[in-house]
Amino acid sequence: MMRVLNGILFAITALLATARCQGVALNVYFESLCPDSKAFINGILSPTWNDISSFVDLTLNPYGNTEGFQGEGQLSGRHGFVCQHGIEECTTNIFEACALEYYPKDQVRQLIFCIEVANVSETSWRRCADQVGGFNFTKLLECQTNPAIGEQVYYKFGQITPTHNWVPWIVVNGVHNAQIQKAATTSKTTFLQLMCDSLPKNATEPVICKSYII
Repeated sequence: MMRVLNGILFAITALLATARCQGVALNVYFESLCPDSKAFINGILSPTWNDISSFVDLTLNPYGNTEGFQGEGQLSGRHGFVCQHGIEECTTNIFEACALEYYPKDQVRQLIFCIEVANVSETSWRRCADQVGGFNFTKLLECQTNPAIGEQVYYKFGQITPTHNWVPWIVVNGVHNAQIQKAATTSKTTFLQLMCDSLPKNATEPVICKSYII
């Protein structure tokens, strides 16, 4: 039942995002240390962002393949997490989730783009936060390290993560399928074509879309 409710919530959220941006709603579910996630963000999404930012509403979710569980005994009421690539991935995912919880999406997008290029460490988090600007790093670190805050924030991201088979998991205008996944992750050209093809029929064609005809 919970999976069904989460799926319904996800679908409604995606449709609302599409209506709000009057363009393309792009949801990317990833993990901070996943090689395929980093390859997509660093090799495709980040390099093309300036071309598509005017008509794509991007939502990033770093929960990925995390396995969540409820604490027992003295840890009753707590949320526990096991991340696919170890504790460093969990701490970085939670840090990114905290940033998404507190700050505007586009500001955090820049932070995540920076973190995914850098080696994962508190030093790189701080450097990226300073580079982007506008972050209270102490607040973010408190969220990441304080179980009463960070666990709840990360749990919420897990609740809005759809059932998936791998990451990055690409959803466009509320839809995921093999064709979308392949186009999004094959190359910058196929990704750009996908974004252009996903525009509403009555939308004004962006200049970039006139250049990417496959």
